[in-house]
Amino acid sequence: MTEFQVLGITLTDHSVREAMRKVEVYLHDEKVSTICYITSSGLLTAESSKETRDFLENMNLTIAADAEVLKVAKVQTRARFRETKQNEFLRQFLHRITREGGGICLLCEKKEELEKLENGLCSYTPNLNITGRFALSEYPQNEDSMINEINVLAPKYLISNLESPVREAFFSEHHMKMHAEIWLILKHDMVIENRSPKLWERLRSRFAGKALRRSVDQYVKEEQHRKEELLKFDTQPIDTEQIERELAKNREKG
Repeated sequence: MTEFQVLGITLTDHSVREAMRKVEVYLHDEKVSTICYITSSGLLTAESSKETRDFLENMNLTIAADAEVLKVAKVQTRARFRETKQNEFLRQFLHRITREGGGICLLCEKKEELEKLENGLCSYTPNLNITGRFALSEYPQNEDSMINEINVLAPKYLISNLESPVREAFFSEHHMKMHAEIWLILKHDMVIENRSPKLWERLRSRFAGKALRRSVDQYVKEEQHRKEELLKFDTQPIDTEQIERELAKNREKG
């Protein structure tokens, strides 16, 4: 496990083996545990959004969705870069579900996104036991009704793919109501399918990575400047005579 800070957000990075061990623990802790994928663009959003920062820091487990996240986390091992590039955690997570046969509910913002999500997940293993498919757009002003329907199905796993800021708002409002054992939260702009990224997807990830590195460099410079200014203040000599004179003046006025 590697703990790191990016733009003031404290996160952890785990190897796939470590992450899967945590999954086994989550399946026996009798509460809904949350696993969230992190992308470069998601971290950039968190820089200016308190809701996103709080959301990420409240996750039980975070998984890097692209290599740029590992770079800013200063993860150096080739194995982690390979695992991330091949989306190995999602692969092993879905294969574990298939072996066990636990029920899965899918959640997207729009109905037409559900098929894409299901196809992407099934590209890793076709025998997923998907027992429910839910779209927020089908429950305007009545999300509690949808939550009740999900809980009636009693899925072991909930897999969602919501876009910010809908994702953060929905999590804040409803995560304590969910009866699933594990809630896997995918990032809306990550590649879910079991395939190599297309050219435009690679370019998008590269641009987001460059923007993230610029923001991180700027943040580090600002933090260093702030610390230097505080150090200057702390090391300034205290003029005790001036303080005594000011106290004497105040006493005379009083």
